[in-house]
Amino acid sequence: MSNSGIVPDLMPLPLDQWETEQLRLSVFQSTGGAAIPSEWWEALAGSPPDESTSNPKRGSATVSGVLDSRKLVLGVELDRIDWLLLPEDQLAPNQVPSIGKPQEALASFSTLIESWLQRDDVPDVVRMAFGAVLHHPEVDHNAGYGRLPEYVPAEVDLETTDFLYQINQPKATETDIRDLIINRLSKWSVALLRVVAVTPIGPQVTWPDVHTLRVELDINTAATFRGPLPRQRLVGVFRELVAFGVETVEHGVRNR
Repeated sequence: MSNSGIVPDLMPLPLDQWETEQLRLSVFQSTGGAAIPSEWWEALAGSPPDESTSNPKRGSATVSGVLDSRKLVLGVELDRIDWLLLPEDQLAPNQVPSIGKPQEALASFSTLIESWLQRDDVPDVVRMAFGAVLHHPEVDHNAGYGRLPEYVPAEVDLETTDFLYQINQPKATETDIRDLIINRLSKWSVALLRVVAVTPIGPQVTWPDVHTLRVELDINTAATFRGPLPRQRLVGVFRELVAFGVETVEHGVRNR
């Protein structure tokens, strides 16, 4: 069994060594309200969206556009609203899909979301979730699997493939909202990113593979909470979800 690519004396990575693939806010409403995604998107972005689709029968709509070289997407359904910040372009060869380093991407996203959460026309929120996908580029497959034990309580054989470690670590809120539990869900894996071109003789790999340590976060308020979240606490809850997400990436889940 080869040990090629293992980085010696591993420590959890500083946050600025990760790349952010996407950020998400999801809010769940108790009853469907009037969908006004174009107004919300324009109010936050300062300009109309580039694309808009709707399905009146289902009560759903999606608007999107480019904002600061990133794609901002707003999806509205009868019981759910999603804000997503995504890469503007397709995956470039030999690169991880990225909207930037976590600190800067989170700062931009949080400014938008906190502004929206303070609007009077935001519906009552019964649950809220902060999501993120982050990558750390690795030298090869073994380097990625060798780094995993710094974050999760598992020793991974370097011959392993398709490894996925998922855990939820519930915790009581640190806000003053009684009986509110925060689910800290994270999924850890080693990803293989490959660019394939379609040619007359069939699919052809055109660039070297990119290996990454990948973490997917879903930090959310538990469904056991009764009643809508207090409107004056929505920003505080969002900040707490983000803080728990950052803590997970910085320290992993080994010692919680």
